[in-house]
Amino acid sequence: MKINFISKIINKFIDSNPSSAGSKEIFDKNFYSIVTLLENLTGLRLDHKKHPLVQHLISAKKNYYSEKKRLGCAKLTFAKLALKDLQKILTYDKGLYEHFRKELLRKSLPLQNYFGLRLELRMAASLIDAKIPFIKSETPDFILNKPINIGIECTSAHLNLLTINKPKQVIYKVVSALEKKSTYTYKTPLNILAIDISNLLHHEGQKQCTRILADMDKSRPALTKKVNESVFEALIYFYYAAIPLKNGNGVKLQSCYTRAVC
Repeated sequence: MKINFISKIINKFIDSNPSSAGSKEIFDKNFYSIVTLLENLTGLRLDHKKHPLVQHLISAKKNYYSEKKRLGCAKLTFAKLALKDLQKILTYDKGLYEHFRKELLRKSLPLQNYFGLRLELRMAASLIDAKIPFIKSETPDFILNKPINIGIECTSAHLNLLTINKPKQVIYKVVSALEKKSTYTYKTPLNILAIDISNLLHHEGQKQCTRILADMDKSRPALTKKVNESVFEALIYFYYAAIPLKNGNGVKLQSCYTRAVC
């Protein structure tokens, strides 16, 4: 029951994969429509250059116009997905939307904290898509009462592929996040830990990115052992893969994951 229930949630992460077309005219049209959506949903503008969401947009345009078109489209789509999730939450529950909007607009929102918050947005939108009732909470971040009583705790692991180039180092980062979250006291008896490692997108196109992720998959038994020693029923870590479209420089952004279950 637990594994089937977890899989139902995870499949919704994979289903959410908006695309961005690659011609200059379409890129510009998409770019400014997302800028407008950003301002409407959050009040943020392009001159708020320190905010991670704005940085994604600025970086997207910079990459696209410096001939790294697919990377530019990937980063634009990454920002688009975050805003679409926020828009979905607004339609579902205005109070929950206000909570996330407030968190996004905190004066000090380091990139590391943003990725954890981004995962919470994705998780909430995924639960809404799956029609799974949930309560937004703290420790764990989400409480699900049906079909079983279980909590979901969200966090992030900062993985810089410019300094990490060995699979064991990447696994260590994930395990460190697991061990840190295992020291908390949770309101629910059964809990899943979800870890965002999507800052790998910043290094999309580097050869070691694919290689390390493949090695991480091979290292799943080591992660399962660590989960067995923790307070969690399962560990799931997420990243985004930019899949080139058949025509032009456009991409489709797909959520990918690795799961370790007790």
